[in-house]
Amino acid sequence: MEATTEQLQRYQLQQRARIGSNWFYWIAGLSLITSIVQLSGSQWGFIAGLGITQVFDAMGATMGAAGKTTSAILDVFAAVLFIGLGYFARKHGAAFVIGLVIYALDSLIFLWVRQWIGIAFHAFVIFSIVQGYKAFRQITPSPAIDSASTEPIQP
Repeated sequence: MEATTEQLQRYQLQQRARIGSNWFYWIAGLSLITSIVQLSGSQWGFIAGLGITQVFDAMGATMGAAGKTTSAILDVFAAVLFIGLGYFARKHGAAFVIGLVIYALDSLIFLWVRQWIGIAFHAFVIFSIVQGYKAFRQITPSPAIDSASTEPIQP
C-alpha cells in the first residue's frame, strides 16, 4: 500500500516539527555539559548552550563551594525548563513560542559580551525552532477551528 501525497506531506511536517522541538533538548543538554565543564575549572563550552547558565557559573565560581552549588542548582533548573519546553512543544504550540522568547532573550547575553559566534548560532537555532513551529501549526488545527481533533506530534 503506497502512501498518498497528503500522507507524505503530513509525515514531513511532523518530522520538521519534531526536529524543531528537539532543539530544546539540545539546548538543555549542551548547557548542562558546558556548566559541568566550567564548574570543574575549564573555560570551554558550547555556543548552542544558554548564556544565562554561563553567567550563573561565572558568578558561582567567584563565591566558593556555596556559589558553585547554587549555580549548579540554577543550571539544572534552566535545563529542566528547556527539557519541559521540548516535551510540551510536541503537543502545544505555546511551548514553541515560550521557548523561542526565552532563547531569544538569552541571546542578548551573547550580544552584551560581543560573542558573535554565539549570536550567530543562537540565530540559527532560533530559525530552526521557528521552522519546527511553522510545521507544527500546519499539522495542528487551531483550537478555535477544531478543538476535538488536535493530534500531538508522533515521536
